[in-house]
Amino acid sequence: MRFFKKTAWRGLFILPLAAALAALGTYLILPPKPPDPSIKPAGEEERIRPIGVPQAAEFHKSGLVFVDARERASFTRGRVPKARFYDNPESLGGLAVVVYGRGGDMDRVLAAAEALDKAGAAPVYVLLEGFEGWLDAGLEVEKGD
Repeated sequence: MRFFKKTAWRGLFILPLAAALAALGTYLILPPKPPDPSIKPAGEEERIRPIGVPQAAEFHKSGLVFVDARERASFTRGRVPKARFYDNPESLGGLAVVVYGRGGDMDRVLAAAEALDKAGAAPVYVLLEGFEGWLDAGLEVEKGD
């Protein structure tokens, strides 16, 4: 009987200790997976939002800042009135902006939109049709430096 009493008490301490060590070992060998970035918490809105020319024209009338992500030469030849040339995203932090480029060059526009988002611009709208869509709609254009 004495042997049983000693063994039972040891089991009360060893069993939880063994379980804790097993759990720790599993955690160290297989750490938890990071959260999937494509799954957004409920209520979180997209910070970079696509828009069309009609909505961009309304935003322009209301005074939103437009950012031209094309090359400097294209910017000088013609742009949305009062648009700023994209060169310093930090200067636009805290503002709502509309970014546009050439209709077919979305890589450059999206890179600019992401940089503006990281700099604190919110929200960042992307004009899907680009400057060509603005021209096709017959909207006003500004030229020169």
